[in-house]
Amino acid sequence: MSFDDDPLAGRVGIPHLEILAGPLPRGRRIERLPRGTIVLGRGLDCDLMFEAEGVSRKHAKITFFDDGAVTIYDLGSRNGTFVGGQRIEIRDLRDGDEIVLGAVRLRFGRDDPRYRQAQGPTGSGRNPLDLLSHREREIARWVAQGLSNAEIARRLGISARTVGTHLSNIYQRLDVPNRTKLARLVLEHEMARTEQQRPSDSDEPKAP
Repeated sequence: MSFDDDPLAGRVGIPHLEILAGPLPRGRRIERLPRGTIVLGRGLDCDLMFEAEGVSRKHAKITFFDDGAVTIYDLGSRNGTFVGGQRIEIRDLRDGDEIVLGAVRLRFGRDDPRYRQAQGPTGSGRNPLDLLSHREREIARWVAQGLSNAEIARRLGISARTVGTHLSNIYQRLDVPNRTKLARLVLEHEMARTEQQRPSDSDEPKAP
């Protein structure tokens, strides 16, 4: 199935990488990421090979999930994988994120402007949880229910360390310092959404 015929691509935008610094992988320009996982590194068996200083043989991988999320993972590289200037182990990518692998600098983007608009700054009445990926929203809501990292990990089938990494990303994205503030933010906006969905007095049937 081509991206043009893919309903997911139409809904969340077509993910791509733009090379800002460093050699083109195998002499070709990267424009679109395929569904599934690709490996980036200097090894001949990598999907995207960069023969550049500071790039490990298998440096990082990027996965395009069926829910539209795109996540980058460091693969134990010597010099680290950086997103937005911060060294990461795992990070959900957002439109405009800059990725650094050694001497290679990339920019992640979505081709569909509707997706960029959806990820824009929060406006009046906008739910900040919309800035999170599906997995991050799951974790934030479990935190609001008082679950520990270990309990969340068991429910989601991931490690507690991965939960902690997701939480660090959530704190940064929502500009909250800890899980208590995060829980309060989630509960406030969940309550506001419930109020918005509740029928008003004018919607209730009038007695004859």
